[in-house]
Amino acid sequence: MSNNPDSSTIAGKVGIATLPHFPGHKSYAALGGWQLGIAATSQHKEAAWKFVRYVTGKETQKLIAVKIGKAPTRTALFDDPEVLAANPQFADMKSVFLAARPRPRTPLYPAVSNILQRYFSNAISNPDLDLEQAAKKASGEVDNLLSMAGTK
Repeated sequence: MSNNPDSSTIAGKVGIATLPHFPGHKSYAALGGWQLGIAATSQHKEAAWKFVRYVTGKETQKLIAVKIGKAPTRTALFDDPEVLAANPQFADMKSVFLAARPRPRTPLYPAVSNILQRYFSNAISNPDLDLEQAAKKASGEVDNLLSMAGTK
């Protein structure tokens, strides 16, 4: 919508970029998704599996990518001409998704995420921030949280 010249005053000035990273390091995105699952107690497991197969299928993923603009979960769709015509930014995103890493496994993820969000927000909004020092502080806070909880 931001790049639609009929409805946006910033059309042509909006794009997607990889996450920032320190010199000599790589940028990684976090794996994530729709978190589809089926309860062990479900009385309709086959119907649920049918839905999961449908929503994750190539045709549905393509439709969602073209009509809604959500990145597909199927890597082949990042090369699909119709998907790219509707979402040219996806051409540069395939490598990002292929290199994505899982989020840390911890029952304290919301608290860890809260710490990181504060530091990330500061890094984005404060051009004078010493990023290396802020990263060390964030790491220290996370380590402290995990050690207090006995998970580190």
